[in-house]
Amino acid sequence: MLNNHMNHSDTTADERMRIEAQSAMNPGPFGQPANHVAAFSKMSAPMMSTGVLRQLLRSRRQLLKLPEIERKYQSRSSFAIVQGRNSSSYCLELVRKYDYENFLCTLLLPSHARAGAIAVRAFNVELARVRDTVSETQIGLMRLQFWLDAVDKTFSGAPPEQPVAAELYKATQRHRISKGWLKRLVESRKQSLSSQPFDSIRAMEEYSVNTVSPVNYLVLQYLGLSVDSEHLQLVSRLGRAQGLSSLLRSTARLAPRRICYLPSDVMARHVVKPDRLWRGMDDPAVREVAFEVASAANRHLEHVKENLSKVPREARSAFLPGVAVASYLRRLQRADFNLFHPALQQRDGWLPARLWWRNWRGTL
Repeated sequence: MLNNHMNHSDTTADERMRIEAQSAMNPGPFGQPANHVAAFSKMSAPMMSTGVLRQLLRSRRQLLKLPEIERKYQSRSSFAIVQGRNSSSYCLELVRKYDYENFLCTLLLPSHARAGAIAVRAFNVELARVRDTVSETQIGLMRLQFWLDAVDKTFSGAPPEQPVAAELYKATQRHRISKGWLKRLVESRKQSLSSQPFDSIRAMEEYSVNTVSPVNYLVLQYLGLSVDSEHLQLVSRLGRAQGLSSLLRSTARLAPRRICYLPSDVMARHVVKPDRLWRGMDDPAVREVAFEVASAANRHLEHVKENLSKVPREARSAFLPGVAVASYLRRLQRADFNLFHPALQQRDGWLPARLWWRNWRGTL
């Protein structure tokens, strides 16, 4: 990893930009918080050529502009954005607004898979938002039942007049996808309506397998990959890493509402004080909990990276969300596992470039 403590007074502005970009693409090893013996696994990447590095530096601003990303990676035949609020533009905007990182990942999929992937991600966003938009569990269950019925109607050829359902129906006409995985996404969301903490990291992982992994399974189907047991296992591990990191990230957002999804057994072991958590205070005990959950997420991610070569090259873009997970875990480590650190509440400005680079290389 490049030395970030070099003498900047002897470095030109262009050289500093080059170093920043190289550091972003080659993050080097995870560090470890003070007093921890265990550390995250080393995460390294091959050095970029000067030509590719210059191209990234020239295109960074364009990569960060959503309209330019959309025009670059969106084909006319998939889901062109139009002035009217049609179903495709509705789904695209929904994912861009509420699932930004996966929105970027989806734009890098092959053209024939993008529309279907956006549809299923929009479907998952609708399900995830049920918890945030209802005040009573019974109302939430009714909304989830609507989506269960919508899946049945969509696969029977009579989708409800709802833009996400309309896009799912179009996807079923173009691809052979699993109805069961869509229904599993709905059923798994019932657990989150209670806003109760998970008993353990294992419980968090199981929840992640049911709420995240099915989306990844469906994206593989849109890519035309015959999903075998080995692919399913990799997608499951990726879903665990995504889910654990997502639950960690939700802590700062949900704390003012006195909602916490950190594992209760780990919190009890480290004697986490709820009042400090609700007020968003930096607490060493919460850092310890975050470290344990992040370590579990990183183990799953490392397994995926080590075995990604077994996935056909044309289907590896389905695993791009792992790049976003790795980015968050690095930033969390740099913040010494303080979930409330201001830097973690901001988007990673280098993520679009990282995604482009990893997609081009077919790696994580």
